[in-house]
Amino acid sequence: MSESTTVVKCFHCGDACESDVIRFDEHSFCCHGCQAVYELIQQSDLQQYYANGDLKAGKVEDQSIIDRKYAYLDAPDVVSKLLRFHDEKQSVVKLYLPGIHCSSCIYLLEHLPKLDPRVLRAEVNFIKKEIVVSFLNEMALRQVVVMLATLGYPPLINLENLESPKKSQSTGGLGMKIAVAGFCFGNSMLISLPEYLDADFQIESVFKELFGWINLVLALPVFFYAAQDYFKSAWAGITHKYLNIDVPISLGILTLFGRSAFEILTGTGPGYVDSLNGLVFFLLLGKWYQNKSYQALSFERDYKSYFPVSVLRVRKDAEEYVMLQDLKPGDKIVIHNLELIPADALVVSGSGNIDYSFVTGESEPVSKQVGERVFAGGRQKGGQLHLLLEKAVDNSELTQIWNDSEANNNRKYETLIDKVSQYFTLIIIALALGTGTYWYLMDTTKMWDVVAAVLIVACPCALALALPFALGHGMRIMGRKGVYLKNAPVVERLASIKELVFDKTGTLTRNSSDGIRFVGKELDETIKSYVKTITSNSAHPLSKLISRHYDDSVKKLALDLFHEEIGKGVQAQVGGETVKLGSSEWMGIEEESHSKETRVHLRVGADYKGYFRIKSGYRQGIFEALKLLKRRFKLHLLSGDNASERENLSPYFDELYFHQKPADKYAYVKDLNTEALMIGDGLNDAGALKTASVGFAVCEDVHQFSPACDALIEADSIDQVQSVLSFSKWVMRVVIAAFVISFAYNIVGLSFAVTGNLTPVVSAILMPLSSVTVVGFITLAVSFFGKLQFRSKA
Repeated sequence: MSESTTVVKCFHCGDACESDVIRFDEHSFCCHGCQAVYELIQQSDLQQYYANGDLKAGKVEDQSIIDRKYAYLDAPDVVSKLLRFHDEKQSVVKLYLPGIHCSSCIYLLEHLPKLDPRVLRAEVNFIKKEIVVSFLNEMALRQVVVMLATLGYPPLINLENLESPKKSQSTGGLGMKIAVAGFCFGNSMLISLPEYLDADFQIESVFKELFGWINLVLALPVFFYAAQDYFKSAWAGITHKYLNIDVPISLGILTLFGRSAFEILTGTGPGYVDSLNGLVFFLLLGKWYQNKSYQALSFERDYKSYFPVSVLRVRKDAEEYVMLQDLKPGDKIVIHNLELIPADALVVSGSGNIDYSFVTGESEPVSKQVGERVFAGGRQKGGQLHLLLEKAVDNSELTQIWNDSEANNNRKYETLIDKVSQYFTLIIIALALGTGTYWYLMDTTKMWDVVAAVLIVACPCALALALPFALGHGMRIMGRKGVYLKNAPVVERLASIKELVFDKTGTLTRNSSDGIRFVGKELDETIKSYVKTITSNSAHPLSKLISRHYDDSVKKLALDLFHEEIGKGVQAQVGGETVKLGSSEWMGIEEESHSKETRVHLRVGADYKGYFRIKSGYRQGIFEALKLLKRRFKLHLLSGDNASERENLSPYFDELYFHQKPADKYAYVKDLNTEALMIGDGLNDAGALKTASVGFAVCEDVHQFSPACDALIEADSIDQVQSVLSFSKWVMRVVIAAFVISFAYNIVGLSFAVTGNLTPVVSAILMPLSSVTVVGFITLAVSFFGKLQFRSKA
């Protein structure tokens, strides 16, 4: 008898140490590469990486091989294609890492700055297996990639596809696996047919043995290839002490294969190969259906599906606002103060002061002059900037910036499916064991089929679909009603809102350029040009209104300096003059405290010219909407204006505060001890919008991108807020109903399975059927409640 040998596994990657074992720090390593990475992790105090027990990190290649493999990344043209952002100080790159598979991977990768201080930030998108790395320019892109490869996460870089439209991630050969499983299922059914019919020739033992071996051969590619994703997922869950839903599925497949192999090899029976192959075939079909369903929802939607955003384009000295999807490389656009740069471009005139905090996390503005390149996602702070687009607008870049800007709001809300999954798998496994024990005592010929049927029929695939389908469909319906949500979880948060906070100017009121009149010294054409130049560069709604008050006959001039104080006013140097527009307090002018009109004061140099009187009226239907809202919610009003409207507004609000600066609004909303919805201006109320549970930025006819908010709401849709909140609650009720339907399927299926009246193949068919039922119910129910809650808009 040969002496058994113990397999020594590498402490870092988990592979067997085939040659000489390297011992270090009381651990075994398969190569010096794995040992070096282990030392690096220990020196950087990242030992938590190994806390997941049977972790399988990527095996580390020889360092010289890695260096040669990525030598092409030294080419400047290649680097420029790959970099997402680059300036004098730092660069940002997004890379696809197929080796990411667990929480330890995320832990190690997001701590890259501890491994190398030249790395400023690293963020992992686990679902897409992507990492965004910000690093100092003293570190080359090649060094970043080599470091990732050395850690066992070699990036997958395909330069040929960088400029082509992005395609969906690979499904791991799902189509081929379905084809293999389908072929084997059909043939195994054909081979097993005599067994079911008990034909005369089947009596011959030679045919029984031959058909049994053929069936076993047909089971091998299904078991070792087509079903491997279920085994990998189940094993990953077990090694990380989490029983995911693939565990009972894998047990069912193992049960059928093990029993079939035993019966065929020992000649005690024909096995259950047809059931096994049919089971895997229909499981894979169900997975394909779910993948198609998620692709149809496309939660990685581009900005056009979310919200309308426009930018000022210049053609033949004529300016026009166009939607982002209409922009093309070579177009000349104008970016004003606090507006976002939609795509990579060159500065052709003006001085850039670009805030890239949404891209790099660094809030210090970067100065850009004529001829220099600016990147998508930067925000101009200062005067107007004329840009020549180098690239088309990325369909997902602005959406990603919007999502990345929130302070992990989505992570606070544990979904119902997460709670259910904690216990569901354990209950199913226990039920399968109990059922197996019962049939072992009653009828062993049925035991294996019954156990497999129990494990499969109870798979809550429909549960996994319920939440994303309901929230995603609800978000689409709200978008058609003028409420453009940042992402699906915002619907869930809207359903729990208890209090509402409103801004007044531009939210409850509607300002019209027809109601503007200048009171004071008569303005000549030069002063009018000063005013139009400054106000067109400001992001404030009143500035936009004054800018539109002057027609195209009033020409815009070049801005030398520009400064805007949020909630106070703007100051600029234009035509050699210092011009200020703003509130009376900021300008140092006494004003009657109970005036019911909005005033914007003007000073050119030391000469006070007067003020723009802006008459505003309340939006149509707003008081009826507030009356309905007050019945169900506590309402707050925070206004930067004087208290002249207190008497008119007090019947509709529980709390009213006037003379509120942006900082006051932020502090007030932050101190609310309940789930609150803030509705206001995306500029002046940005802080309050961001700190609220949900923030709605109100958009007039020109839509400006505002990453601080959770949704953009068209000004004419303000009276639909009650409908939005009610609809969100109904969406969550539909989710609960979908859960009930899914559980009903499981209970009915289990009642048949435990009594031996359900085969594994039928169980596998019921799985996608339950998904179809749940998705169909959600689609119809959410659409019905959408029509019920939202009034038709002209």
